[in-house]
Amino acid sequence: MSGEVKRISRKKEVTHLPYKIIIKLLKIGRPNIEDAIAIDASPTMLKSLREHFGNDPDVRMMEHDLNNPLSQLRADLGYFDAVVSSFAIHHLSHERKRSL
Repeated sequence: MSGEVKRISRKKEVTHLPYKIIIKLLKIGRPNIEDAIAIDASPTMLKSLREHFGNDPDVRMMEHDLNNPLSQLRADLGYFDAVVSSFAIHHLSHERKRSL
């Protein structure tokens, strides 16, 4: 061995598996669902979500950082029948988690 270290480049992939599963489950459990809203703080994730769900009239994508209050979203959107979080809340401080 020459002592040289080969660098392996890995493509970072954005996955929508949680969103796809959640939306499918919602549609099974609530076939008359009027609206599913995917909220994410990442512009990259939102762009990719729009590419995957942009043609689905039942799905809306919104940018929001959960470190910020939900009051503006509530004012804009009203109340929800169900809220599901996947891969988001664990990024918040313990105090913020408790407040949600």
